[in-house]
Amino acid sequence: MTCSFLTVDVFTEQVFDGAQIAVVPNAQNLTSEKMQQIAAEFNLWRTVFITGYEDEQPSCQIKVFNHHKEFDFGGHATIAAIHAIAQLGEMHLEEGNNHFSI
Repeated sequence: MTCSFLTVDVFTEQVFDGAQIAVVPNAQNLTSEKMQQIAAEFNLWRTVFITGYEDEQPSCQIKVFNHHKEFDFGGHATIAAIHAIAQLGEMHLEEGNNHFSI
């Protein structure tokens, strides 16, 4: 399985500092169980999955996990997801790791 992702450092201006969040865009084909497995693999404080994006109606939903459970809300993860969406714009992720600090 191939899964593109970004890592975002929230609340810092330095790479690899602050709260590191994994962001998985285009996660609409992943089940909650698979998202949980991926979050466990990252083993970060939070992993956010962006789902429900349609070209005709650019809106999306996010789901937030850590290695133990899904969260109803995640402030840091929401900020990371918004930043990732803004950075990606119309770009498509290449395979590999892209890292941002905000």
